Amino acid sequence: MQKQFSPNQRAAIAAAPRDQKARLKSQYANQNAATKAAPKAKPRAQRRAPRRARAGGVMPSVGKIFSPLDPRPIPTLLSEGFAFPFSGLIRAQGIAGTNARTLYVLANTGLTATIGATVTNANPPTIDVHSVPTLVDASDAGGPTSGRAMKASLSITNITQKLNRMGKVYILNAAQRMVLPAQPSLVTQAQWNALMDKIVAHPKCRGYDGGSDFDGMKEIITYPCGQAEYVTYHPWEGAVTADRFFSNFTEWPGVHTQHPHVNRPMSTVYVVVETVGTHQDYEMSYRSSHYLRLPVDSISGQAMRPVPTAKSEHLNRIRDHAEQTANTLRSITGAVSAGVDLFTSVRPLMNFGLAELAVP
Repeated sequence: MQKQFSPNQRAAIAAAPRDQKARLKSQYANQNAATKAAPKAKPRAQRRAPRRARAGGVMPSVGKIFSPLDPRPIPTLLSEGFAFPFSGLIRAQGIAGTNARTLYVLANTGLTATIGATVTNANPPTIDVHSVPTLVDASDAGGPTSGRAMKASLSITNITQKLNRMGKVYILNAAQRMVLPAQPSLVTQAQWNALMDKIVAHPKCRGYDGGSDFDGMKEIITYPCGQAEYVTYHPWEGAVTADRFFSNFTEWPGVHTQHPHVNRPMSTVYVVVETVGTHQDYEMSYRSSHYLRLPVDSISGQAMRPVPTAKSEHLNRIRDHAEQTANTLRSITGAVSAGVDLFTSVRPLMNFGLAELAVP
């Protein structure tokens, strides 16, 4: 009989007056019977640990894999041999002038170190090109023997004194070529204005407030727009002129005579910054990632590794998402805000688990 009571209950019964022992035994017996009949509570489910955490925070979602800030490589459906993954960064000063509109262009051609351009539409217009410093040499001048595009993005931050920030910014991420009236170096101020008007009027172009929307760093990401051009390696041309750069994603009379070999593997980002009453300063960060092939006697050439592959459904999923969110600005957080420099190491690019591509 005593086994049905706990040690504490037995002690309480022993210490109770004789006339109360029976009542306590009955009370404790009923309590113990009710406890045994009650269902056991299920253990609380443990929270699932974040996927593939690394220094600087959790890796970005599948939707951001086309950002050069994401160290995961873009795999291919079919094996394409060995290559050296490389990411580059160019920081350029941008402005919103009081007298002239400005056009910023981002395009990863897959065969040039030049990935960006700034068109200041003064009278006369000026064009400045932006090239990845470590890739400016052509294949016959010590640069990579060949390369192809992998990723590209443009980050924009308004660094004007906060009280003076203002203006309007329009962004279009386009897969189509733009038609110019002449080669870029010969386009007039009025013609550039007409082209900027067409960009602003495009149904997929989005307008942003130059003050509030770019208070922190915002990024626009390009996406593949031609499978054959995207996976094809071309002789490396290094840094090129504005006309040669624009020939890859625009058309003008005689362009194919002047530039027989053009390549447009990824979408082109156009950013139109309108004139303002108070001068604005922007920081424009052009980023690109490439698969490069280098001479066999170079250190980088000896470090080339197989380009990863993935199933078609995984590739289609990440490409579909990139296309659907092509004109969406993204706030740069996570690894960048934690101060992690993703451009100093190649190992994370090649060793990151490609099983991550399977997540929805």
